[in-house]
Amino acid sequence: MIAFDTETHLITPGDLAPPMVCLTWWTGEGEGRIATRDEAGDVWRWMLGTSEILVGHNLAFDTAVLAAEYPDTLPAIWERYEEGGFQCTYIHDVMSKIADGSFQLKYKTRQLGASLSAQVWDHLQEKVEGKSGEDIWRLRYHELDGMPLEEWPQEAIDYAIGDAVYTYRLAAKRGLPDAALPDELRQTHYHFALHLSAVWGLRTDGPRVAELERSLQARVALANRTLRERGYKSPKRKREPDGDLKLNTKVVQREVSLQYGELGWTVPMTPSGKPSRSKANLKQLPCRGGTCEGGTWCDNPLHILAMISEDEGELSKYIEHLKTGVDHAINPRIMPLVATGRTSYSNPPLQQLPRRPGVRECIVARPGRVFCGADYSSHELVTFAQVLLDLFGRSSLADELRAGVDPLLAGAAERLGLTYDEAAERLAAGEARVKKERQAQKAVEYGYPGGLGTQTMVQYARDTFGIVMSEGEARRYKRDWQRRRPETYSWFELIGDLTQETGECTVVQPWSGRVRGGCIFTSACNTHFQGLAADMAKQAFLRVTRECLLEPQSPLYRSRPVLLMHDEIIIEAPEEGAAEAAERLAEVMMLVGSKACPDIPVKADPYMMRRWYKGAEAVRDAYGRLIPWEPK
Repeated sequence: MIAFDTETHLITPGDLAPPMVCLTWWTGEGEGRIATRDEAGDVWRWMLGTSEILVGHNLAFDTAVLAAEYPDTLPAIWERYEEGGFQCTYIHDVMSKIADGSFQLKYKTRQLGASLSAQVWDHLQEKVEGKSGEDIWRLRYHELDGMPLEEWPQEAIDYAIGDAVYTYRLAAKRGLPDAALPDELRQTHYHFALHLSAVWGLRTDGPRVAELERSLQARVALANRTLRERGYKSPKRKREPDGDLKLNTKVVQREVSLQYGELGWTVPMTPSGKPSRSKANLKQLPCRGGTCEGGTWCDNPLHILAMISEDEGELSKYIEHLKTGVDHAINPRIMPLVATGRTSYSNPPLQQLPRRPGVRECIVARPGRVFCGADYSSHELVTFAQVLLDLFGRSSLADELRAGVDPLLAGAAERLGLTYDEAAERLAAGEARVKKERQAQKAVEYGYPGGLGTQTMVQYARDTFGIVMSEGEARRYKRDWQRRRPETYSWFELIGDLTQETGECTVVQPWSGRVRGGCIFTSACNTHFQGLAADMAKQAFLRVTRECLLEPQSPLYRSRPVLLMHDEIIIEAPEEGAAEAAERLAEVMMLVGSKACPDIPVKADPYMMRRWYKGAEAVRDAYGRLIPWEPK
């Protein structure tokens, strides 16, 4: 085992793989070694040529830096990842916490402790020196770039070598390389591919960003003025009547109780027993004096209060990042693995972009390029059907998917007393009743397999799909769903048996073998098919990245992956050949999907667009060739 680390220039906007200053390594014997940039290329090529396992902490960063510094080594780096020649103490720690069930709470409370210094403290009971303070070398290596090593301060040398030594000792303490967990080497490789996409990043349209910021600021100002006039907000300080405003909580709670009471609805309450003023609960109330459509507000002050939170959220979460994207690439931070197996994006949270137009459309392809995307059709329905087949040998959901039937429309047709063909014709004609019922079935088919109860289904349907249903309706939906899906009785019985004794269980993911511990009933339900869906998407992303970077014969070559949106992959492709790249993207996704779900047809639909739109679809010219989609 060889542990290694790099020291670089500071990360700056648009540069997530900054110039390297030095490479350090330790083999577990003698002293740690250091090489400046002039010498490090030969050392790195030597490492890649050995049979030793190469270990790093947050390995994806260091290998991306080295690939940028020495581009000729990228094929060897990729080969090393493919053959399991790299291991990452960061990934090992995350997967260990997922396996023992401690990840979720620590992640939510920001106590994951995955940094090198935190890991050294946890497992070696030592404090890593030089990680904090006013004059730490970690932030100063750019000062030494190009300077002969004999002129370096000894503190700078010791600090750099120390990271490699600590990484080796940490890996050895945790039993690496032999103690790698199931799926760990694949997840380590996924991290590299995801990090490379973050290095490439996304660009934005300056005028569009400026207009969005002006619009949001104006809406917030108007909303605050209206809410202040109606008594829902007031100045924080009496001496500053035109200063910042505070929410008059009691006034809002009283209005929530009043409006819910007028409708005969149960007033939603907080855990402390007060009327809830959450955005979801406020938006559930009906409009007054108009409708909240087309970017306007009705005359219900609670709707204005809910809407202003969306505007303020966009201003705080996205605007500064969008501004950065005008001159530099936006480099998101990607958590490569959470408990479900999915990824998580932050700074900005690209996987949680607002559904309404505005933020998304500010993101544009670079000159001479277009976005190509493809998303898995009915992704988690497909994986759930495969899981049911694997466990019980039967699945009505699988039967429908294999027959080419849309399960959502089939459920809607049955509820409405229509034949499937009649429902399909009415949906194509835009009939609102069929469209709404199909949307309700989406909540049912995606929510109930995860073990939702009736109360949580009411909230899930409302918050996720905009469908308002009562608890009685939710119970009827579940009854009808289980009548159509009789195998789900066995499904819930199995999960109940697994969690009965302690309330928790450990789940081994199908296909990948990844282990997730501490699963309560709902997470045990979800993780089977959601984990399979995540594994399928990440494996497809990995395959696409390889073809983009390393396979000149592929239509994807010279494209760059930019985003993994759970069931959707987006790349940025040279305009010449983009249509072929989009088709190949979808083809790769289906090839990978057919291996993960061999008994269910897996479909992925390609599209092209010049800026990021929600709901982009395939548009073809007279010759059947894909062309960029534009909203009508």
